Amino acid sequence: MQKKRSVGGTGGGRGKKQQQHTSRKTSQQQKQQQRQQRQLQQKKKKEEEASTTIVPDEEDREGDNTGEGRMGRRNTVTIIGLLLAVVVGGIAVATPIFHLNKETTVREGEEKTTELSSSFSSPSSRSSNQDADDVGGGSRREIFTEVLPYELLGMVEHDPQAFTQGLTFPWRWDDDDEDGDDDNNDDGGKIVFESTGIYGSSEVRKVNISSGKVLQRAKMNPKHFGEGMAYFPSEGIGDGSGAGVGRLILLTWQEKIGFVYDPKTLRVLDEFSFQTTTSQGWGITYDTQRDRFIVSDGSEYLHFWDRETYKEIRSPVAVHYRTAHMQTSKPMGRINELEWDHTTNTLLGNIWYQNIVVRIDPETGFVSTIYNFQSLYTHRTDKADSFNGIAIRRVRRRNINDDDGDVLWVTGKWWPHMYQVRIPKYKVT
Repeated sequence: MQKKRSVGGTGGGRGKKQQQHTSRKTSQQQKQQQRQQRQLQQKKKKEEEASTTIVPDEEDREGDNTGEGRMGRRNTVTIIGLLLAVVVGGIAVATPIFHLNKETTVREGEEKTTELSSSFSSPSSRSSNQDADDVGGGSRREIFTEVLPYELLGMVEHDPQAFTQGLTFPWRWDDDDEDGDDDNNDDGGKIVFESTGIYGSSEVRKVNISSGKVLQRAKMNPKHFGEGMAYFPSEGIGDGSGAGVGRLILLTWQEKIGFVYDPKTLRVLDEFSFQTTTSQGWGITYDTQRDRFIVSDGSEYLHFWDRETYKEIRSPVAVHYRTAHMQTSKPMGRINELEWDHTTNTLLGNIWYQNIVVRIDPETGFVSTIYNFQSLYTHRTDKADSFNGIAIRRVRRRNINDDDGDVLWVTGKWWPHMYQVRIPKYKVT
């Protein structure tokens, strides 16, 4: 016997399933709309935060024990700060900020930069050579950080395999002509020392500044990641004259070990341990006015070390800035390479992954000037990493006229050139 089929039974089942499917679809659409709304809110919040800062707050830059995280070596680049605006005198200066994670290769593509004007307006005629919170004569005097341009004077070749960490000129030599040219012992003006990083590739180098040729090199232990380096006298000088035999002092990144080198042979003369706020070493320079070392560790703090013991001799100083549009000062973090300007007794420093040089009062930590180098090297290679390396000559020769502190040599990590630049002369008050 043929069974009768229930009319509408199957159709009713289909209708129920269709209703359930429609309900699920509506629920999914609602969830998607909610996610999109949250993303828009987060994006808006980030844009609002970015519009009020030059440099983002300090973030953890530690890598694993292969060195990935500090370098621009095998890490992922996440651009989270898109463009941070610095408004000075009505002119916006856009600066890209990069953050590193630890997975693949940094800088797979060319760095995204924004072309900027090379001239800026100073925030009125206010002096910028004192702290933003200076008090004088019983009344508060507001001081602001200026943003100023640079002038390109020339450039020379630079080893594109050099992950530059420190750049420093000697002050003067006792006798030997170290550059190989018997030219009345003028090598003090032709030699620049360079320290490079990366585990297994870190070196101390002696470079001819006229040609960019590496004249001598000393490899570091593969377990050490080279960082900042400074030239200093073996005896205290006080007056900045450069008396005494020179030495090189070099930091390591995470190993908390420093080394002292003979600048003529590049042999290690001494080894010491150190401690900083982040337990890392980044930049170092020698204060000729007070015969002490000044050290950076990637935070906003400057550390001050005794020249004999390499131990801390005063509390760290927090570096901060305040441009004319800002109500209060903000910390200037990620301080990297340091260079002492003996003509003004101030510090010059690179800021990690920013195309700027800052001038710092070491006693107060106030950034008096930000020099914008955004246009220095715009068409970068895929490998070229961050702007890092500042050197001022400390010799007086008849054929060298850049001893006034306003002429610098600068470069970057894995950059193919070193640049000679002039910055506006700093007025000491």
